[in-house]
Parts: sequence; C-alpha cells; structure tokens
Amino acid sequence: MKVRVIVAAVGVAVSVIIVAIAFLVTMRTSQGCRNFAQSQIQIGERKIGVAVAQTPSQQQQGLSGCTQVPPGHGMYFTFSDKQPVAIWMKDMRIPLDIVWIADGKVIGVNANVPPPASGTPDAQLPKYYPPQLVDRVLELNAGEAQQLGIGVGSSVAEF
Repeated sequence: MKVRVIVAAVGVAVSVIIVAIAFLVTMRTSQGCRNFAQSQIQIGERKIGVAVAQTPSQQQQGLSGCTQVPPGHGMYFTFSDKQPVAIWMKDMRIPLDIVWIADGKVIGVNANVPPPASGTPDAQLPKYYPPQLVDRVLELNAGEAQQLGIGVGSSVAEF
C-alpha cells in the first residue's frame, strides 16, 4: 500500500512540475521575448511594465529578435551616469518609439523608428541619438509614446 501511495505522490509531483513549466513557457511566449513584468516605471500618470537592460550585453541585445511587445510595456535601459547613448535596430523585427530620459524627465522621443531591411550589414545600420546625454532609455511599440501621452518634459519615476 505504501509503495502505491509513494508512486501516486511522485506521479502527482511530476505532473505539477510539467504543468508549471508549460505555464512559464506560455507566459514567456505570450509576453514576447523578454520578461516585461520584471519592473515598473511611471511616466506622467501611466505605469509601464518593463524588462530592464542594465548590463552591456543586455543593452546590446535589447529587443533584438522580438516579434512583439505587449501594449503598455517596453524595454528600459539604465546607465549609471549620463552618457551619449546610440541605439541601433540590429535584428529588430518591429518598429519602435525610443524615449530618451535624463534626470527623471523625458528629453526626447524618436517616434516610429523602423526595423532595418533584412540582411542590412551592421556597418550600414542607422544609429539613433538623444538630443543630449541620457541616463535612461525606454523602447516602446511604435506609436505608443504618443498614445500614452509621453513627450518632452514628462516625469519618469522608477519602482
């Protein structure tokens, strides 16, 4: 009798693990390519779920290869000091809005930045620059900055 109970318990445990893994894989896929629930920022009155890119490798990867970003979410790049950041669209598949941030305020927006044509050599990819040094950058779906009322002067808070 004890053996049957142990076998049944192991079977239930394995089933729970399989369901949990399937759930996590589904959640990641439904969110696109990054964990957009990793953190939150607030711009004006709007809260935005963000995946955070802090390390140089995370920042270089950014949203490359992503086929979707959930509405109201984005990729948030953080830098320890203000600097002359350049953003490129290497391996991007979707158009983006690039929101430039310094000292807790939006200082510029590049709206509707298109992905490059397939096969564009890295040396020919355009680079996008902020109007001045920045310590944060937010990438959103194209058109979303305007939809959410994000513009120059909007305040930015981190949670």
